[in-house]
Amino acid sequence: MARINDFRAQTHHHHLPTGSIRMDNLEYHPGFESVSQLEMPVINQGYLSRKYCFVYELIGGEYRMTDVRIVKKDLCNRGRDRMWSKDNHFSSEPRFFPKPGSLDEDDGVLFTNVLDGQTGRSYLLILDGQTLDEINTGYRPTWIPYTLHGRFFE
Repeated sequence: MARINDFRAQTHHHHLPTGSIRMDNLEYHPGFESVSQLEMPVINQGYLSRKYCFVYELIGGEYRMTDVRIVKKDLCNRGRDRMWSKDNHFSSEPRFFPKPGSLDEDDGVLFTNVLDGQTGRSYLLILDGQTLDEINTGYRPTWIPYTLHGRFFE
């Protein structure tokens, strides 16, 4: 029986004029081994149907989501992946919001709902899109299941 870690994430490159398809395994560097297990990917929506380098997503433990992390995967340059995590904090689906007028694909913020397992409350987490450094948090008066999927609209 195959284990989750036996599978590899791949990028698929479709060349429409020729009909050719090329598949490449996503590379990772030490400390990011589980980045091959990706969930709920999101990109800068300004790059839909264009070449993009950055994907933000969740990764979890081998068989369960007990060590949920947010990862910024750099598809264009090896060794530039970033990760955010806190013990006993469970993030849900991230959303990326670009900085208005910026020309950098990853210049913006990432929003996600996080369940704080220590307090039993949820908070909105805002991360810098380039570094994944915390910008701000806003605790809510109760908890929201960390598996909740959500969208933000202007």
